[in-house]
Amino acid sequence: MNWATIWRFATVMFLLLATLAMVSCKSAVISRPTDNPLADPDADHAQQGSKPELPAAFMVMIDNHSAARPQYGLAKADIVYEFVCETGITRFLAAFHSQDPVRVGPVRSIRYYYLHIAKAYDLPLAHVGGNMDALALRTPLNIKSVCAITNAGSAFFSDPQRKSPHATYTTSEAVLAVATQRGYKPLGLPEVPRGDWQTGQAVAEVEIQYSSKYKVAWVYQADEQCYSRLLSGSPHLTAEQEPITAQNIIIIEAPVKTVKVPVDEIQSEIKIIGQGKALFLRDGKLVSGTWQKDKPEAHFKYLLDDCTEFTFAAGSIWIQQVHSLSRDVVYK
Repeated sequence: MNWATIWRFATVMFLLLATLAMVSCKSAVISRPTDNPLADPDADHAQQGSKPELPAAFMVMIDNHSAARPQYGLAKADIVYEFVCETGITRFLAAFHSQDPVRVGPVRSIRYYYLHIAKAYDLPLAHVGGNMDALALRTPLNIKSVCAITNAGSAFFSDPQRKSPHATYTTSEAVLAVATQRGYKPLGLPEVPRGDWQTGQAVAEVEIQYSSKYKVAWVYQADEQCYSRLLSGSPHLTAEQEPITAQNIIIIEAPVKTVKVPVDEIQSEIKIIGQGKALFLRDGKLVSGTWQKDKPEAHFKYLLDDCTEFTFAAGSIWIQQVHSLSRDVVYK
């Protein structure tokens, strides 16, 4: 074999290997998860081997004033965000899909930072009005607002046994009916990274102090492999007498600033477009890390201190916002 033949053979082999490499890289890119995991309403549940009870997911702004308790439907939520609303009182932004809550509420008003969370899900959001800046933000963020005051009053009802403004409720059937009438595409909840979690400090209980009159605790139940939620030392039960539990607890530090504004007089400002410190709990263990949210359209990203991604256990997720991790959170 002369040098010309050897050169031609080497050239052919190089081109063949380069082509295979390109095909391999292309296949790797195609096999990555899509940027929009909401396209299939059953996507995440299919991985867990279960089918959701609801044909599509939706979100509700739920009251947590003492006069609003016990709430309806809260134990059925897949994901709950608990953020300070005003004067140390929190509210819940709850997402439902895997279980049908039937009745949900009391339903209350929105704040702009809840919309910064809801936008990433792109789901129907049931609420009763909101602060002026939050209401004005619905259109530019293209929020699928199902509002008792401005656009969907028939989807809500008042309970005569409760006092206003803690008496407004909705149902999963009513919210999804509005969504269908408006032609909203039925979406599920986003896929979350899952996997075993061996690391972490053993922690049996974590306490969160929101005010002198409102303290939350999560206590790990090893036999049930979940955390039980307590309010001021007592189990947090729904109106259906269901205990509230979760398999994943994330506590994010996002400072609260109270400001005076026209019409609404005072409101809380919480910056969640950015990043901050976080604590992660699952399987009776705790690890510290960070949270990050780049824009309203993006979901939160959660990283551990070693820069690896937090992986979730199967089950429900609660995200708790606090002003300061060092001041407001105690674990043991």
